[in-house]
Amino acid sequence: MKKNITWQLVIITALLLSACKKELPDCTGNEQTTVTVKVFATGLNNPRGLKFGPDGNLYVAEGGLGGTTTSTAEMCTQVPFPVGPYKGSVTGGRISRINTSGERTTITDKLPSSSANEIIGGDVEGVADVA
Repeated sequence: MKKNITWQLVIITALLLSACKKELPDCTGNEQTTVTVKVFATGLNNPRGLKFGPDGNLYVAEGGLGGTTTSTAEMCTQVPFPVGPYKGSVTGGRISRINTSGERTTITDKLPSSSANEIIGGDVEGVADVA
């Protein structure tokens, strides 16, 4: 897991550094660095792990939005208030492919997603990574 995070940081750092350009010194004589940031893709639901595939596309694990279904006592013991009750969906998480133009395509949306009680922020749990 640590190795995957390291590669993600290397890629992000390389992208940021390639976007930097030097400007003339400001009135104090200090050089300023400008970083240009661009939105590459939108429409992601709680994105997690990122991997570039051999095809050059970016694959993203998305935790989803949680859901509206609350488990019953027959299914499993529910987490007590204030964290619970958890709500979820059996098809809320997904894997997306983003091409070099930033266009998102769903690879699968058949992955579970759940969320904690909104009173504590409604943290979403779901698929976390791709390999």
